[in-house]
Amino acid sequence: MQLTKTSMKLPNKKCRRIIKYQERLVTELLQTLLLMYHCGPAIRRKMNAPPPDTVDYRAACFCHRTLVDMASVCSNCLSVYCKAVPLCTTCNVIFQTDRPLVRLSKKKK
Repeated sequence: MQLTKTSMKLPNKKCRRIIKYQERLVTELLQTLLLMYHCGPAIRRKMNAPPPDTVDYRAACFCHRTLVDMASVCSNCLSVYCKAVPLCTTCNVIFQTDRPLVRLSKKKK
């Protein structure tokens, strides 16, 4: 596989660096693919392949910075809280609480 270069002149050094970087990435990718997957499965097990990444998808609460499985989420800015809070500390939105809302009586004329 050979990369072809365009005949047009590049406007600045930054573009030339980007193209050289992309060429390097393609050659490194090709080298890795050929090295790791061209050989048989028995040899592949003996090679020093990088371990698969493990990702913890739990959210961290904004008040204690601890990982939580179940949480309350602000509907405005999506901040995560470990328990229900009356006021979002990130965007200052006031949430409805468990107590009933007080209705203001209309003034009589």
